[in-house]
Amino acid sequence: MEYKIERLGVAGTLACQFEHKGRRYSAQVDKILGGGTGCMICPENGFDELYTKDDVPLTEEGLLSVH
Repeated sequence: MEYKIERLGVAGTLACQFEHKGRRYSAQVDKILGGGTGCMICPENGFDELYTKDDVPLTEEGLLSVH
């Protein structure tokens, strides 16, 4: 599986796009209000599915460990 990871904005958000079982998804890890981090994964064509996980390291390794 190929990942294109990029850092967004000044807060250090990490984002990537990937394909799983023929569907394309976007994932991102960023800082959340109140402290900590969170990861959100959703299909590229909308928010009909949404997966979240808290306390994911704000690193490339952390982002890749979620999916």
